Amino acid sequence: MSRPASSVPLAQPIARALESSAALARLGERMRESNARHAAILEALPEGLRAHVKPGPLDEAGWSLLHKDVSLYAAEQLISTLADVDCADRDIRNGLVALRRTLVKQRDAGTPWRARDAAEVLAMLDVTAWIGVLGLLDECPVLPAALTAVLERRTTTVSATEFAFISTAAQIGDVRIFMMRLPDLLSR
Repeated sequence: MSRPASSVPLAQPIARALESSAALARLGERMRESNARHAAILEALPEGLRAHVKPGPLDEAGWSLLHKDVSLYAAEQLISTLADVDCADRDIRNGLVALRRTLVKQRDAGTPWRARDAAEVLAMLDVTAWIGVLGLLDECPVLPAALTAVLERRTTTVSATEFAFISTAAQIGDVRIFMMRLPDLLSR
């Protein structure tokens, strides 16, 4: 008995597929260009940041770097900050200890976003800081408008739900500045 003809085309090596399709060839070219740009700027980045910056999309609008560990960085900085936050209120102090313990566990597991619920205690110290931290401690971290307001030292009303996706080196810099300012926000 003969087998029916398959309607699935034979697999071909990726290089041949890229060469035979104009769209795929352009995609391959963009990937190579993005990787080349990444290699060119890598030495200019601080050593601690290099391992976390990956080449991002290259298109007509430009090129960006993707930072895969914004939430891990934020968790690490928050762990350090919480070790130094002093609070007279026993319940808040206990909540901060629990948050720090949860953050350490989740940071070590590579899943800092699982500590978000424990971060609610930060709202008792500074709501704007809490919203900023929640945006950073996420599986897909974002820059909440509250974080931007802190950086700009704005005192006007801030949307608790407005945010920007993190896609540039400047935004990663904003994350670092916010985390450096966090101890002051939590100790007011």
